Amino acid sequence: MSSVPPSSPPSAVLQECLEDARREARLLIEKLVDFTRHSLRQRESAGRNFNDRNAVTAAIDELGRHQRALIDGFVTRVNQGLLESPQTPGEKSQSQSLMQLKFDQLELMDEDQVQSRVELARALQMTLHAVDPSLPELNTLSCALQGLPVVIPERNPFRPEMYLRALQQTLESVSVSAAVRMVWTQQMCSLLGKELNDFYRFLNHKLNQRGIKPALYTVAQQEASNRPVYVPEVLPAAPTPAAGGGRVARGQGGPTGAGR
Repeated sequence: MSSVPPSSPPSAVLQECLEDARREARLLIEKLVDFTRHSLRQRESAGRNFNDRNAVTAAIDELGRHQRALIDGFVTRVNQGLLESPQTPGEKSQSQSLMQLKFDQLELMDEDQVQSRVELARALQMTLHAVDPSLPELNTLSCALQGLPVVIPERNPFRPEMYLRALQQTLESVSVSAAVRMVWTQQMCSLLGKELNDFYRFLNHKLNQRGIKPALYTVAQQEASNRPVYVPEVLPAAPTPAAGGGRVARGQGGPTGAGR
């Protein structure tokens, strides 16, 4: 890694962190691919049902066939995501759609599309939960690097939604069956959050060592950060209005979103 002295301006430190993220992107996707291959081989060995074992074998074979495209595609999309103005309209609408999937939308989707959306919602939930120990602090430090006095989580160039979007688009870019893509998504997203949390901790340590003073959370943001991360699951029917014009909360999780 390049050596930037503590007295360097915040913009120079931000550029160094972006360069760290570019290098980390290749290591990250290589870990996800290797982890997926290892996990699937274990499932293949333990499989008792002939059809299930064949499906896992097919997923392993396709992973080997498309490994280079997955690695290069993910790295390219992360590099693009780091350069885009956070938060891009496409990414914002994707996050909102995952959090607000309604029953009438399901009627326009086939079974594979519905299952894919459910898996993505679960992946977002798992990822946000895994990075919860480190993301709030990174939001304060990354916003400070950009001269922001208060935290705007969408301005964090390393936000987990960007990585998840890059992974989703990369998996969708290769020609495989929906079943194979779903298996890959399940395996890779089970590790994505942990790896991002480790990277966020590294960035936090670096920025603290450089003496970066964090931006501040507003009172509303601090209160929201104490609530659990919640992503609603797909419901069989739309919410029923409660008496007095209010709305019934969906599920048991509380307000939607991470609130960071």
